[in-house]
Parts: sequence; C-alpha cells; structure tokens
Amino acid sequence: MQTSEAANTACFLLCPRSSGINAQSLVVDAGMAINYFDDRIIAKVMEVPE
Repeated sequence: MQTSEAANTACFLLCPRSSGINAQSLVVDAGMAINYFDDRIIAKVMEVPE
C-alpha cells in the first residue's frame, strides 16, 4: 500500500460526497485482506531489491 492511498481515503472521508458514511470501519490495505495469493509469492514481490 502507498501512503497516497491512505491520504486519498482521508480526503474522501473529509469531502461532502462521503456524508452518507458514518460509524463504519474502513480497511485501506490495497485488498491484501482478501487476496488469494500464496504467501511465498507475496513475500517475493514485497522484497526490497539489493
């Protein structure tokens, strides 16, 4: 997840268009909570190049 994704969510929640959302929990994790990938694949992709 990028910092900008969390910032975009915060901006949306502060704007008038989100007025219908209240008392909710939002998970901003780029879909990682529901991914169907193998943990080894995710670890490989997340490795920082040397």
